[in-house]
Amino acid sequence: MVFDDVKKFMDAGDQFEQDSVKLQELYLKLIGEEYGELFDALGMKDEVETFDACLDLIWVIVGFMHSKGWNAESGWKEVDRSNMSKVNPETGKMDKREDGKIIKHPLWSPPNLLPFMNK
Repeated sequence: MVFDDVKKFMDAGDQFEQDSVKLQELYLKLIGEEYGELFDALGMKDEVETFDACLDLIWVIVGFMHSKGWNAESGWKEVDRSNMSKVNPETGKMDKREDGKIIKHPLWSPPNLLPFMNK
């Protein structure tokens, strides 16, 4: 859903017809702006603006990935596969350190993203 929505937006704005380097620079600028807005909203304890900034960050990061020609949806699925390989098959849960960080299970395998980065 998210990946297609952003692509439709970019298509409607003829963004894929722009120079790809300039488009990538635009999205990097937007990512920086939205990141700043997130911390501004957090500082003001404004939940609505915090939520908006989080969603806008997802949007512009997906736009950046599209501008690179990456298959973001397939890459997402591969990262999900990798993350879920951290689940301990004996317990169905993830093992954690004392501070809550998830420990990679011995059966964990890293994501193979290279196939999704080709144009």
